[in-house]
Amino acid sequence: MVKTIQLYGFSSSESPAAVTEFLEAYTGKGTVHAIKFLPPKDGKSRTLAIVQFTDAKFAGIIIPLADARSLWYNKSYLKAKEAV
Repeated sequence: MVKTIQLYGFSSSESPAAVTEFLEAYTGKGTVHAIKFLPPKDGKSRTLAIVQFTDAKFAGIIIPLADARSLWYNKSYLKAKEAV
């Protein structure tokens, strides 16, 4: 079952390939199905990534790491929540 989450905290210059590689270091190769970036509205803040995993269990790995402030990408910690 595919599961989609929102990950917030990326710089606006990140590539989907780099973020996929980062996330799959935690969840395993081939677990990220798709990534879409939404640009910041104010032009200064961080970018939101909509990440679709191949299975809900992989989202279940990422969300608790972000909740515990243990998910760092470059110099920013990431916030995560389930997409509605």
